[in-house]
Amino acid sequence: MEPGTSEFAAVMNRLERLEIQNRRFKQIGALALILLGSVFLMGQASPPRTVEATRFVLKDANGKSRTEWTASPSVAALIFDDAAGYASLVLQVDDGNPSLILYKDKKVLWKAP
Repeated sequence: MEPGTSEFAAVMNRLERLEIQNRRFKQIGALALILLGSVFLMGQASPPRTVEATRFVLKDANGKSRTEWTASPSVAALIFDDAAGYASLVLQVDDGNPSLILYKDKKVLWKAP
């Protein structure tokens, strides 16, 4: 056996181990970049938006008002309208006093204080 052959085999073994180690470092680096990128992108998500108003109106496909949600300093009300556009159910809080009113044909059918 020649002295150069064992040195060559040792160098080749060391080179093979370094290549394996280099591949692992590349994989770990790529994983770290992906994780950092995903954390950065999650931080870019827009915060939840808040819609503020004193009155919301929900209309049907024909453009008629069917539900209205109003608020003022003394009254908060949720009003459901019938197909003709008249109030059929009103749920409100007036100066801290809740009430529920049912209407039929524009007349009070039932009222809870």
